[in-house]
Amino acid sequence: MNFEVTIKNLNDEIQTLKDALNASEKRCEQYAQAYDQMHAQLKELLRHRFGKKSERYIDPENPQKNFFEEDAKFAIADAKGNKQEDEIKIASHVRKKKHKNNKDLPVRIDIIPVSENDKLCDCGTCKSVIRYEIKKLIHYQPPIHEIIEQRREVVACPKGCDGEIITAPAPLHILPKVKATEEFLSFLVVSKLEDRQPLYHLEKQLNERYGVDCSRQSMARWQIDLRYPMQPLWNLLKDSAIENDIASCDATTLQAE
Repeated sequence: MNFEVTIKNLNDEIQTLKDALNASEKRCEQYAQAYDQMHAQLKELLRHRFGKKSERYIDPENPQKNFFEEDAKFAIADAKGNKQEDEIKIASHVRKKKHKNNKDLPVRIDIIPVSENDKLCDCGTCKSVIRYEIKKLIHYQPPIHEIIEQRREVVACPKGCDGEIITAPAPLHILPKVKATEEFLSFLVVSKLEDRQPLYHLEKQLNERYGVDCSRQSMARWQIDLRYPMQPLWNLLKDSAIENDIASCDATTLQAE
């Protein structure tokens, strides 16, 4: 009788140990999954903090093959550097100078005249044009890419009166310090946000097809700067969307560059 009780107790103890072992294995599996998840999050945070920020990021541990051979050639050329670039040695670092291809684009000269009132000198003599203030803007008009050379007249009195040199005022521009027309900026915004074109593709297309030297860093900065002057228009569109009973939106954050 005691022998049967002992066997039953041992069986119960074995079953208890098996249950504890199964619970421990499940707990270890959960810990392993949590560790892998936290390790992946840590790698992602380190990449955002210290890694190179680019639209075409490639994970070194899990590289993805390019679908197009042209993109693969571009990635290899971008990694090795442009062979046509000249190196200018400076004491602290080496700066690379790019060759600009804007000379191949057609140039349309837009002369901005001085008003008739400003052309009249205090002495009664009509001022004559002595030179131009030149500003070159990248212009885009489908399907035309060209350079607009703005020439602002600078007039002066032929008699040499002091302080009578007047320059024609610059036309209003949404981003006054940007060397691109509003049409070109709208083309960049539509290509990036509506057509889902990466900026490095736009840079390559503009450089190879049209000869426009415009880096993706500059294009990204222009689009960021457009936020403030376009804020009133954004508010109107937002109010119009909120007035509807049903509206959809894409809450994905945008990384310009």
